[in-house]
Amino acid sequence: TNLTQDHLDLHGTMEHYFASKALLFNDDHSTNQVVTVNGGAEPAWGMKLSQQLANPVTLDLGPAAVVDIDVPDTTWKIIEVEAVGIGHRFTLQHESGYKVATRVDMPGKFNVANAALAAVMVYTGHDRQDWDVITETLSVAEHAPFESAVPGRMEVLSKQPTVIVDFAHNPDGLTQALQAVNRSRDQDDEAGRTILVFGATGQRDTVKRPLMGRIAAEYADVVIVTDDDPHYEEPAQIRKPVIEGAASYIKANGTDTQILEIAPRAKALAYAVEIASRHDTILAAGRGHETHQDIAGEPFEIDDREVLRHHLVDHGFITTGAASAELTD
Repeated sequence: TNLTQDHLDLHGTMEHYFASKALLFNDDHSTNQVVTVNGGAEPAWGMKLSQQLANPVTLDLGPAAVVDIDVPDTTWKIIEVEAVGIGHRFTLQHESGYKVATRVDMPGKFNVANAALAAVMVYTGHDRQDWDVITETLSVAEHAPFESAVPGRMEVLSKQPTVIVDFAHNPDGLTQALQAVNRSRDQDDEAGRTILVFGATGQRDTVKRPLMGRIAAEYADVVIVTDDDPHYEEPAQIRKPVIEGAASYIKANGTDTQILEIAPRAKALAYAVEIASRHDTILAAGRGHETHQDIAGEPFEIDDREVLRHHLVDHGFITTGAASAELTD
């Protein structure tokens, strides 16, 4: 699990949210505990959790960490990260000196962090005598486990333009997704604009709406504000503080980010494809693998991936074989 500004409508404060999540790590709920000590934008929470547990297995993200802080000795550490295409190759080292090199075929160092944590959990759940078998699986030349696309998690639908669907639905997730997109884009000498399509969820933590608007304006060139799951809230009233947050960032920093308000969501996605050149990047954030919106208590069928694929083909672009397509074959 992780700890970011989310669900505060239920927990009230980050301290209460931390206390609730920390219960997952006690002996009543888990046999072994694996903790990333410097994960996310607020690594103090991971450090605090590791210090209050009796014998945790700990992971230092090293060069994959979002924030550079001093970290005490840990059980495992990422010691190398190298960009390869849109993904990364990385090396994990155990405190004993044991190493494993593998790769993840999704943009963003947060996906390196997720893959490393998953690997450490697998090693933790097996006897030392089994580690070489695990390492052999992680290190294969082709089709390594973390090369497989995960539906709706930085899922690449097209490479010209680059079109990505991600579940990022809170400030930390949106920041990391946009940073990852821009980092990959900056490796291309002919890179174009970052076009973001996203919305905020209704009947949830309202404080994060203007914050997400500011994040969008900071990292994207074109921001299309649309709807996520409005639930029983009026969609236009959800979009309003998001747009205000974006506008306040633009005014304060003198940027030329373009802000558009387009609903319903399918129309917003269609417009993003319509204005995109083959050098641009489109990020559809917030819904990921989900296939229905909750609008006033009624399920409305929509899958960002299928809407985007349809319009990409209509505009003559080539779509990639993706995880969601494989699951529906």
